[in-house]
Amino acid sequence: MADRVIIVDVRRANEELRARDIQQMMGRSGRVHGDSDSSDVHLIVTNDDLNRWKRKLDSPSSYEIRSNLNDVQIFAFHVISHIVREIITDRDSFYEWYNRTLDKFQREQRGEKIPDYHEIAKELHATGSAEYNETTGIIKPKPLGKICAAYYFSPYDVRDWFGNICELNRRDLLLDDACQAWALSNIKSAMEWDNDTIRANAESLLDRIAANRLPVKKGVTARLLATDCALSGKRPRCDLPIFYSVKNDMSRILTAWEAIGKISRRALGDISGFIDILKLRQQYGVPTRMTRIVKLPGIGKTTARTLCDTYEVYTATELKDKFDFIYESASSGIKRSLTNYKKHLEKTDTSEKPKISYKDGKRIREGRDEFGDLA
Repeated sequence: MADRVIIVDVRRANEELRARDIQQMMGRSGRVHGDSDSSDVHLIVTNDDLNRWKRKLDSPSSYEIRSNLNDVQIFAFHVISHIVREIITDRDSFYEWYNRTLDKFQREQRGEKIPDYHEIAKELHATGSAEYNETTGIIKPKPLGKICAAYYFSPYDVRDWFGNICELNRRDLLLDDACQAWALSNIKSAMEWDNDTIRANAESLLDRIAANRLPVKKGVTARLLATDCALSGKRPRCDLPIFYSVKNDMSRILTAWEAIGKISRRALGDISGFIDILKLRQQYGVPTRMTRIVKLPGIGKTTARTLCDTYEVYTATELKDKFDFIYESASSGIKRSLTNYKKHLEKTDTSEKPKISYKDGKRIREGRDEFGDLA
């Protein structure tokens, strides 16, 4: 599968991985790939860790490596990338691939039944990731499936994200902070552990979601709270280990969302502004109402919060109208930010009108902000 595997660290979330986890990553270079019969593995560690990890990896392992292809849903996750690459196109090609897997060997050793291709293909068809013809047995990837393969997400999660975005768009809730957290976290794989403490910390968030009559899947409260904290620039007030993985993975998730928006323009219209808002929230840790002002040059998160909360300034136009008043009463830090912003405006020619271009017979006006208003 890979000619070269590079592992850049032996720690995840500030905890050191087990030797077996590193060996599992290294094993990806041992899979069948192309015409080559060899591959390389590189493990990058600090000088202090070098000798210790050499001893760990040289020691014989006494544990059994077991395949996790143990149900239809996990199979669907692994199979979709092979369908996109046209390695699997029908029943015969599926079993040609499957016969080379560890799961096939272990199932035979345990006397277990091998998976049914038609069941897996119908499952992928139901998620909208692939198109399966039961008569011919041929399976082809659909746009959502290509997103799964490109960004390594489960077909069930991508299906749920698409449905969540459609629901917010239909009900005009794209700019609601709580609903954004719901749409990102209310997915099948988000079945994390929840407890009374987490539910208590997420109570107000859940109330806001309930007020909009949005259904919340069982067991997603931890991820919901972690997502809201990651977008709002807050740290959780309770023990929430999933917060760090959610925060670190947000860029990849939003990239997948951007791809979903591009392939769904006919159903959703242009939601690129909505994705831009989420990216700004992730970058600055601010609520949606502050995203218009926080991106202005020289402003930043702290100044934007003051402008919004104290002076009720949410757009560049409102800042221009109230500039002198704010400057007279603001603190020295805010004055420095406003001065930098004004210097930037003086260097920029704002008199130029927005450009208008035509593509596919549609009139497109450039120079609009993420809300669709003129920047």
